[in-house]
Amino acid sequence: MEFSQLNERQIATILASLRLFQIEAEKYDMVEKFPDHFESGNITPLSVDEIDFLCEQINAGIQIKSTMQNFNPEDIAYVTQEFVRQDCGIYGVKLVDADCDVIIDEVKKLAQQGNFHHTGVYWIANYLAAEGRIHPNVPY
Repeated sequence: MEFSQLNERQIATILASLRLFQIEAEKYDMVEKFPDHFESGNITPLSVDEIDFLCEQINAGIQIKSTMQNFNPEDIAYVTQEFVRQDCGIYGVKLVDADCDVIIDEVKKLAQQGNFHHTGVYWIANYLAAEGRIHPNVPY
């Protein structure tokens, strides 16, 4: 089973279990308490700090999943090749179709994560050009 297939109750129970384990790990040797789970010491339980980090990762995954569920592709339908060319051509820069498509794909990815803002297309193009992922024709 993949983590993304778990429902809210299952995730909440996993997080609560991790927190209980974390509290108990400060008091007891968890290998002795759960020898079957840790193969009698052949597997080291997570430390208190590692459990904190794991819980943060699970919570971050839930937030990303929630954001992606709220994503509506119609919200960015206006980001077409023509829009990208116009927005990025402010200083005479020319973009081929393939470069526009790379920019649009990046916009989609950021929008699904909840990290896209309308004013960001120009900056996304700059970032992608700096990484060598697009190759704009600059007039100077």
